[in-house]
Amino acid sequence: MRVAGYRYTVKTPDGKTYATLSSALAGTTGLYDNTNNATNSDAAPQTYTVEYAAITQTAEVVVAETKDEYSGQVLETVTGDTGAPLGIKLTDATLQSMEMTQGYTYYVTVKHADDSLVTDDAGNVIRYATLDEAIAANNSFDAVDDNAEHSGIKQFVINPVPSYQESTLTVTSDSPISAAAAVETTSGVTNSAISYSTTDSALAVPGYTYQVSVVGPDGTTQSYATLSSALAAQSLYDNTSNGDTQSDKSAQAF
Repeated sequence: MRVAGYRYTVKTPDGKTYATLSSALAGTTGLYDNTNNATNSDAAPQTYTVEYAAITQTAEVVVAETKDEYSGQVLETVTGDTGAPLGIKLTDATLQSMEMTQGYTYYVTVKHADDSLVTDDAGNVIRYATLDEAIAANNSFDAVDDNAEHSGIKQFVINPVPSYQESTLTVTSDSPISAAAAVETTSGVTNSAISYSTTDSALAVPGYTYQVSVVGPDGTTQSYATLSSALAAQSLYDNTSNGDTQSDKSAQAF
């Protein structure tokens, strides 16, 4: 009689309600009545009525473990009856306008309330390209019971993927030597460490001094006495939104 995602009660012929069939039978002695039936049919059968009610389920959109301030953050939580549409309001358009996705692309995996992941016929975990696509393919509350063994939350997990970024080291156009020379271009991904093979000793030229200026994301320029001090202060690639391409539309300039 038990159905996953639903509770049930049993109503006895005398109108009483019990949590289980066994308790209902025990409460009414579990014996047939004494209706006078002259034939092989019962003029007044004892009727035990089973009534099912959906359990309230939970689903959420959550950021995967990313080792940053957004790690594990729940972006939206919804509740509803077993099997009902989810009604999640968060969209890809909203996600892409959030600071946490700047400099990142993402894919979405779906975890059922029993902690199993949605897979294809071959058993491979499905990676949905968008949240909208993931919801469309899994748009109902799971059927889990409200007990410690089976209860859980259906999750749409946002898995960020850092975008390609570049950093360039060039000589200024008004330099008395090597004007506008491109010294080095290095690449990495959003928020990873910038590393140049060029050293301060390689930049040093007898009879000249130099300083290294870094243009920040807000367009302001900060100057440093050496390349190493500049890299110590501006050590990470920025978060330019470059999608999944291997080019940077706004490389960090040293």
